[in-house]
Amino acid sequence: MHQNQPAYHLGLVYLRQGQLDQAKAAFEQAITISPQYPEAYYNLGSIPRRRGLVTKPPLISLKIVTNTPIVKFP
Repeated sequence: MHQNQPAYHLGLVYLRQGQLDQAKAAFEQAITISPQYPEAYYNLGSIPRRRGLVTKPPLISLKIVTNTPIVKFP
């Protein structure tokens, strides 16, 4: 389960503190450990926006869509 991954949670702490370079490194580590981790991709993709660098959706957000299985409900 992804919820217990320390690198991801460390990334969240850095993100909340505005330490974006450290957050980026932590989310990248989380993705390296668990490549199918949409929350880590989402938060990694939010960093350019937080820096004011995004004028269109970042490509990393597209990775979330391609790596997340489609869930069908009955």
